[in-house]
Amino acid sequence: MLASVYFVFILKQWKQDPNRKKKEYGVYHWDGCEAPLSWREVERMKDYLKKRNIEGYYRTFPEDRH
Repeated sequence: MLASVYFVFILKQWKQDPNRKKKEYGVYHWDGCEAPLSWREVERMKDYLKKRNIEGYYRTFPEDRH
C-alpha cells in the first residue's frame, strides 16, 4: 500500500508539471537525475494503481472514470 501512496503523490505532481525532473520528486534513488519521468514510467505507475488502489487512481485521474 505504501507504494501506491508514493505513486499517487508522484503522479499528481507529474500532472501539474510533466517536465519536472526526477530529482525534484524527493525519491532517494532519483537523486541527481535530470530527466523527467518517461511515458513508460508513468504508465507503469498508473497500471499499478489500477490493479492495487483503484480509488487512488481515480482520485488522481478523475477524467478516466467512465
